[in-house]
Amino acid sequence: MAKTCDLGSATAGVITLSGTVDGVDLAALAVVAVNHDHGLSGNVSTVASGSMALTGTGSETSFYTASNDSGTGAGFESASGSDSHTHAKGTLASDVETASTALSAKSDGEYTVDPATGDLVCDTIDGVAPEVLYDQFDGHWHTITGSTASTTLSAVSITGASGKTYFRVADDASGTDSVWATVSSNPGPHSHANNNLALSAYSAGSGAGSNDAGDPKFAVAAASGNITLRGDVNDIGIAQFKAKYDAHTHTITGATAQYASGEAYCFSAGGKTYFLTSGATWVRAYIQRPNHSHNGTTLTVATPS
Repeated sequence: MAKTCDLGSATAGVITLSGTVDGVDLAALAVVAVNHDHGLSGNVSTVASGSMALTGTGSETSFYTASNDSGTGAGFESASGSDSHTHAKGTLASDVETASTALSAKSDGEYTVDPATGDLVCDTIDGVAPEVLYDQFDGHWHTITGSTASTTLSAVSITGASGKTYFRVADDASGTDSVWATVSSNPGPHSHANNNLALSAYSAGSGAGSNDAGDPKFAVAAASGNITLRGDVNDIGIAQFKAKYDAHTHTITGATAQYASGEAYCFSAGGKTYFLTSGATWVRAYIQRPNHSHNGTTLTVATPS
């Protein structure tokens, strides 16, 4: 007849089970507690890029603007646009955890049960030292791999410093067929690689559970080998440990890699690409989208998978 529970007849202090401890398969918990990841969902933070200056291809910064397509209030001034965007998570994903430094396992070569509390003291159960496993779990963290989803930055409307939205634009550097028109930048797709995004260390707190009332303090089911305790194992509450593992998540630290969006050229709705400057020249113009990155604080971190 196979043994359902070996209380150390072969090796003192080592308990071998065919069942569970307080309803928890300790060997299975040991596998997932040190080899799990977390699903990520949602978007990274929103980045607002304000006051992107309109600049001519020859570094000109003063353009002929007006309040409407009749040229009302025409004058030379600087101009700029602004943008706000975010990214879906894309392929960003948590890697398996980095465990904190573990304690050394007990090696007393015996097991005892406190008759008052039901606390069990032993070297290992099914090859697992609960206090070592809990110490690895307490303080573990995860790296993040992958990159954000690609986002196409929308066309940015350009406005003069005084709020005027019409620019004198033409077909070429000679000012051919010039008109007053609203203008905008071209859109641009991009994504971000991860830089140092990570799931922060998880603090599990005390590993001890609450001692239960009643008897027996220590029981082994003859049919299944399941152990039921009124207390802890090596000061670790096994059922409480499993509950913490099942429910734990992490906050996200760090940011994506910087992305330099570069020059976004500007043009009118009619496709005219040359702007009249205060120097009486017609030039192409662009806005410089700034370098930027995103943090991951708005991503959602799922419980272990």
